[in-house]
Amino acid sequence: MIRLVHAKHVLEIGTLGGYSGVWIARALPAGGTLTTIEKDAKHAAIARQAFAAAGLQDRVRLIEGAALDVLPTLPPGFDVVFIDADKEPLPRYFEWGMRLLRPGGLLLCDNAFFHGAAVDLNDQSPAGRGVRAFNELAAADPRLIATIIPVRDGLLVGLKQGERVTWWHELIAAGAVPATFAPPPSAGAGDAERVAEPADVVEDAELQAHALPDRDAARIPRSVAFLAGIERWSVVAYDGVVQVVNAYVAAAIRRRDERGVLRTTRKASRAFALAPVTRMKAELRRRLEEAAPELEPMDAEWVDNPTRYLDQVESRVRRARAAIERDLAEAWIGTAREDDWLVLDGLLSRSPAVARHPARSASSRATARNFWKAADLSGR
Repeated sequence: MIRLVHAKHVLEIGTLGGYSGVWIARALPAGGTLTTIEKDAKHAAIARQAFAAAGLQDRVRLIEGAALDVLPTLPPGFDVVFIDADKEPLPRYFEWGMRLLRPGGLLLCDNAFFHGAAVDLNDQSPAGRGVRAFNELAAADPRLIATIIPVRDGLLVGLKQGERVTWWHELIAAGAVPATFAPPPSAGAGDAERVAEPADVVEDAELQAHALPDRDAARIPRSVAFLAGIERWSVVAYDGVVQVVNAYVAAAIRRRDERGVLRTTRKASRAFALAPVTRMKAELRRRLEEAAPELEPMDAEWVDNPTRYLDQVESRVRRARAAIERDLAEAWIGTAREDDWLVLDGLLSRSPAVARHPARSASSRATARNFWKAADLSGR
């Protein structure tokens, strides 16, 4: 990973015996440097011996001291920041790591699972709380694209994006209060709530193989296309009790050709804000209307009932996702050949154009009134 970002200067918080530091230093190009911090003098002495034995002492700068004392003295611009230290102050290490990391650099943190404490709310130890807070910061920070690789005790990997000002940052600068509420992103979930008339499931409880009575008459689709979408939204700012929401929906069609290779043939996305603008302060409303890529006004009736209001937001976002999925399906219909097949993930479109196509679903030639749950289509 260090070589993937062409790292030349790496910061390590927590040297211990120098094991990880040796591997980091070996991955650096000529002229590269590893700056590593260790508060325990005994561990620092062992690490120096390890660096010397590996012939890497010339490219390693080991600083003894508490990390929170050392970090403010370091210049920014590191290509990689690797954190493997005490867990309680991890949230503060996150903030310093982001300050010292260059845009395009990698933030790495070991023990992201911390023996299960990352998801065990019963673990109220300082270390457990520190790990959970670090992971939450990494997930919510708009400057970082992060994930956890499930290797041993978990390795968090984050890519710092280029510095940018989002429309809600402008809103916050104008006086709105920042917010952090974000529901889990949807990638097909939630269809069960929207099913009108479930179709009959053609398989048993578990996927099984069934012999074809006439193999010569069986028609294997020459090519198959798959349509799926996602939705994501979060409350990003408050104007008093008014919740301002940032939303994103996207969908794509991927076609499997005769060789079995999947290629994206069509895609669409939409980013927009949702807010009951009639309840907003005049200046914040003006800023929102100017800065947001697109604005959907929400009914102000439910502002004082947050649960009902957020239900309305979720419904509006789902309809936006369904609209771009329907548009993609209808565009596919316009170019599809008679023997092409389209598999839809989740709710089948109500679109008459899709309903009339003879091969709109690789699972069933259902009527336009029938709907499939995403689970019913999986594995077919």
